Amino acid sequence: MKRYIKKAVLSLLVLINILLLSNSYIFAEGNIEKHILILNSYHQGYTWTDDIIKGIKSVLDDTENVIRIEYMDTKVIKDKEHLKNLYELYKHKYKDSKFDVILASDNDAYEFLKSYHEELFPDTPIIVCGLNQYDQYITKNDNLFTGISENVDVKSTIDLAMKLHPNTENIYVISDNSLFGDINEEIIKEIEALYFKEIKFDYIKEDSIDKVINIIKDIPVNSIIFQTAIFKDKFGELVPVEIGSKLIYEKTKVPLYSCWKMQLGGGVVGGRMIDAYNQGQIIANMAVEILRGKNISEIPFIEESISEYTFDYNLLKEFNINIDRLPKESKFINMPVSSLKIEKSLIYLCGIIIIIFLSIVNYSRLNNIKKLRKIEKELKREKKILKSILDSTVDGILVADTQKNIIHGNDSLNKILGIQQEHLDIKNSHEFENYIRSIVINSEEVINWLIESIENIFDSTYIIKLKDGRVFEGLSKAFIIDEKLSGSIWSLRDITKKREMEKLEKEVEIKEMLLEEAKKCELMKDQFFATISHELKTPLNIILGVVQLINELYCDKKSIVYHEKLNTYTKISKQNCYRLLKLINNLIDITKIDSGFMNLNLENHNIISNVEDITMSIAEYVGSKGIELVFDTEVEEKIVAFDADKLERIMLNLFSNAIKFTKHGGAIHVNIFDRKDKVIISVKDTGIGIPDYMREQIFDRFRQVDSSLSRQAEGSGIGLSLVKSIIELHNGKIKVISEIGKGSEFIIELPVKVLAEDISENKVDNFIQSKVERISIEFSDIYS
Repeated sequence: MKRYIKKAVLSLLVLINILLLSNSYIFAEGNIEKHILILNSYHQGYTWTDDIIKGIKSVLDDTENVIRIEYMDTKVIKDKEHLKNLYELYKHKYKDSKFDVILASDNDAYEFLKSYHEELFPDTPIIVCGLNQYDQYITKNDNLFTGISENVDVKSTIDLAMKLHPNTENIYVISDNSLFGDINEEIIKEIEALYFKEIKFDYIKEDSIDKVINIIKDIPVNSIIFQTAIFKDKFGELVPVEIGSKLIYEKTKVPLYSCWKMQLGGGVVGGRMIDAYNQGQIIANMAVEILRGKNISEIPFIEESISEYTFDYNLLKEFNINIDRLPKESKFINMPVSSLKIEKSLIYLCGIIIIIFLSIVNYSRLNNIKKLRKIEKELKREKKILKSILDSTVDGILVADTQKNIIHGNDSLNKILGIQQEHLDIKNSHEFENYIRSIVINSEEVINWLIESIENIFDSTYIIKLKDGRVFEGLSKAFIIDEKLSGSIWSLRDITKKREMEKLEKEVEIKEMLLEEAKKCELMKDQFFATISHELKTPLNIILGVVQLINELYCDKKSIVYHEKLNTYTKISKQNCYRLLKLINNLIDITKIDSGFMNLNLENHNIISNVEDITMSIAEYVGSKGIELVFDTEVEEKIVAFDADKLERIMLNLFSNAIKFTKHGGAIHVNIFDRKDKVIISVKDTGIGIPDYMREQIFDRFRQVDSSLSRQAEGSGIGLSLVKSIIELHNGKIKVISEIGKGSEFIIELPVKVLAEDISENKVDNFIQSKVERISIEFSDIYS
């Protein structure tokens, strides 16, 4: 029972500690998203590269970091064309990306970034690992590059191997034809002279695993193999590292040693080894420091060999090597769990004490981190508020210190000067100055004003003119921190519109005077039309009456001399009287519409029968012209409130135009469609059609498709304008569809509005002319 209680207590304390520790990490890491690129020389699936990635992710892989991983695959292909293709790929892929830090593994990635980092990732800090060959470039450019080398300790490994195998006479060094193989072979040859009396070194440089096995299958028993190679199979595919070493061991049964931990587990006994996972963790921790604000130049490049003695316990047993003969700091794989027994109660007690201690430490750490996070959030909030205030101002704001370094430029400044579109770094003073020179007219004066105002505590202003025509008023104010001049603050205000407004105000004054004169002229014109129309109508009615009287009394009497001529001349006179009467009526109605005195006599009618009656009333006249008239409707009855006289005026005007421009043998189609909330009336002919450029103009006043003196049809150009105005008084619309040589279709849309049965709007006692006379007046300008 006591044992279960102890286990329960221990489990509870472990759980509490884990929760506290996880919370502390959550608070510590913050919530700002960071963008990280990992560029690997080799391919995914290669043990060394995969272990580096695992080491990096063990430190950086959390929700706040966006990690992108690229593989250059230089173990398989490595030529100038491949590297150039990679450059073009990354240039296109990451043209809009900005990374906070770049992690690169091994020499090929390092050399690639040396050549292209300024074009692909300018000013981005780069941390490298796995460098077994490097130059002074990385140390001279410590403002952009740092990392860790891959200097292997070959001598320590060989010394230990000879100590463990004192009868050794030959060491076979296996390497491949890669840069990695060349470097390792050079390192061993440099120390070979130290053993020339004791050991013979043989070098096998080959990529094919089959060829290597064929070479070493008969090597002497008292030999050691130093393994550095990465092999390929007969198909040219890379052989996994552990499998290559295992195949060699199975063929030779001699001990293999290496300086890379990735070789363990496949036949390699061990050695002083570099761990790819460890390399990944080291550069990841360097990245953490940079992401937290530390300058990369403050993180020195690690040139020392970071390696550990590591061995395969199973192979130590196979070669009868006692672990007591190994260095004390040695580590092992495949080592069984120790059989050493310790009193359980003592273990529980120590565990409980340690866990309680860690819990107290973590609790204290958690509280401190909470306080720091709160302070940090408050500072970030204040910074965001300040930035938001600056960015929300319409004026462009620029701040620089006394050393002429640009500290800040708000969003409005970027938009005003077009900096965002040009992808400029506003904090690069030299680049910014060159850009100002390229867009400002008076650039030298502006630059001098900016420089002088940095050292001036007094306010100053300057007018800045841009080459695109805009004008800005620049205001300089001293930038004071702790009562000390620390630079200057400039604000740029766009006064282009202000200057344009001053110019426009003068133009407006002139145009207002001209407008008043135009209004007076328009009023005089309307008054003239109204007066002349009424003055002409009186004598015209007398003339028309006389002509009608002559026609009634004398034209039907065949006994009258020149009977036929008299009949002809009276018809011509009567038609021209009607034509003149139509023109006068149109002028009067246009004047009423313009002055707002035209009223509609709205009453409920069946619009279907009304339009049909108007259509049938001209059927005989249309037939006499050799034109077919067709009427069709979707419904037989539709009650709508409209002015029947005005609708008749509209339809007769459209019929008049259709007859005038439709040749003998043509057709006029009248169709009515019910659209519930509106009624569609279509008048379609097979006439000459209307040109595209005239379709919108035909509804303008005094506008005709053919306005020449030799035109085929007569007209004043007022009819369609009047039709449109009357339809719009009904809150309707009219449009035309036409094609040259095929005809025209006028489409009227009238809203469905029904009045109460005992109500009519704007009723007036109008003189209702007979339909025959109405038709005669509307068709008076048809002569053919």
